[in-house]
Amino acid sequence: MRALLGKILVVALALAIAGTMAVAPAAAAPTGSVTIDSVWAWNCAGGQNGVFASVTSSTGSFYGYAEAKNLRTGDTAFFNWGPIPTPYLNQAFNTVPLPAGQAGDVIQFTIFTFFDAGLTQPLGTASIAFNCSTGAIVILPSLCADGRLNDDACAGPAALYCTDNGLEVWDIDADGVGTLAFTFSGSFETPTTNSLLMQAGDVQLWQLDTGEFQVNADAGEGKTYAFIFNGCPYDGAGYNANIDPNE
Repeated sequence: MRALLGKILVVALALAIAGTMAVAPAAAAPTGSVTIDSVWAWNCAGGQNGVFASVTSSTGSFYGYAEAKNLRTGDTAFFNWGPIPTPYLNQAFNTVPLPAGQAGDVIQFTIFTFFDAGLTQPLGTASIAFNCSTGAIVILPSLCADGRLNDDACAGPAALYCTDNGLEVWDIDADGVGTLAFTFSGSFETPTTNSLLMQAGDVQLWQLDTGEFQVNADAGEGKTYAFIFNGCPYDGAGYNANIDPNE
């Protein structure tokens, strides 16, 4: 009987231990961040551009790689590293050589960071684009996800935004790089005839005698991209009305 009670107590103790182990809290998932603080650009010859970035990681170190791409030529350079201790604050990242280009080219620099050497546990990603002649930051609108009015035209030659300053119209080049064409902050009143309000290059803003507004931009091959809407604030009723003289 004592032997049986002993066996029962041993089993009960084992089950108690197993139960305790089963409910033990799991280890906290690692946390961290990567941000880009500033950029420098000395010229467009390659090998002399880069960014300052800050990285933090709860694991005490991080791994990753950086990619630099000339958005005009498509040339890309990259390098990887690790482990690097954190916090890694306002430190320089660059690649040797960066993709060379010509005056005014835009370099997009992206930092990918990870918790592990296998680059399978992402820590964070940060990206910036800059003019390799001046170092000026270039805004690259995220296609269809940046609040543009004409979000159904992901690859269109123009992007429209209603902002606190008025209507911003951006000229988008073949590489997807956006440049602010103009900002219209005038009144939205119905004219008696179709009227050209503003123009920069081949990008135009018209106000129609219907009270609507129309932005035109060169779509290539003799075609004109056109987007018609009711002004700002935007009511969601805009639509494409592309013009093809061959049809």
